[in-house]
Amino acid sequence: PFHLAHHVTLATYWQRSGVHDLGIPFVLGPVGGGVSTPWPLLRELGPGGLLSDVVRLVTQRVWELRPSVRATMSAAAVVLAQNPETSKRIRTRGMVLVAPNGVSAAITEWERPGERTRDLIVVGRMIPYKGGALAVRAFARADAPGSRLLFIGDGPERARLESLVASLGLRDRVVFEGRIPRSEVLERMGSAAALLHPALHDDSPLTVAEALSIGTPVICLDRGGPPVICSLWPDVESHIVEIGSRSAIMSGLVEAVERAVGAPAEPAPKPLAPERSFGDQLLNAYAVATKET
Repeated sequence: PFHLAHHVTLATYWQRSGVHDLGIPFVLGPVGGGVSTPWPLLRELGPGGLLSDVVRLVTQRVWELRPSVRATMSAAAVVLAQNPETSKRIRTRGMVLVAPNGVSAAITEWERPGERTRDLIVVGRMIPYKGGALAVRAFARADAPGSRLLFIGDGPERARLESLVASLGLRDRVVFEGRIPRSEVLERMGSAAALLHPALHDDSPLTVAEALSIGTPVICLDRGGPPVICSLWPDVESHIVEIGSRSAIMSGLVEAVERAVGAPAEPAPKPLAPERSFGDQLLNAYAVATKET
């Protein structure tokens, strides 16, 4: 006796769902997985990261052709896609709505820090596609005296990043803090000049929403979920770098870094809400699903 079913996935558009067998309207998602590394930046992945990316891409393309997956997508009344790239991979008779669930990570309560520093902060797992090496190279080329690059998090990519930092002579300006308590992460994020998030492919990163909700500018590539999330906080300055040649991307990142540290924004006096909450987008999807069917 249900009017609607919602299958909340593990963010992979290329998986089946048995919910469509119930014969009632169903919403699928948010799904991701449709974002790929820009060709000019493939070498940023390193050998291991490149192999992982190739395996991931081949797996997706094969699995999305399975009859059970195609039946799932076709039968969905509404599919929530985390980003525009994923929405283009979805084949359905229903409606596709771009709704990044990362927005739900917005901070609602926090203690405002003092003045902003000229530091840049990178937060998250240290894995190849997060673009840590790209962040280091852009920071090395930027004219940003008195600034530091702070890495918060850990992972298998750390050794490669530390080696890169040493080769560029940046040991005194790049700090690897490892994993620290969440309260300290937010404190550093709130006082940083910008969150540097040059992920090569990222579906709906939570850290981008966290930064924007406390007024910290974001530097990211025009790829996947980050620019969509940035658009929901129009009052917070974001630096979205267009995808072009490798040299053009690097120049865009360097310029964004220099702008961010050159004139740090004032800290937000209170948490900033997105223009649309993820909850509102879910309710909209439910309304569309029940109306359409």
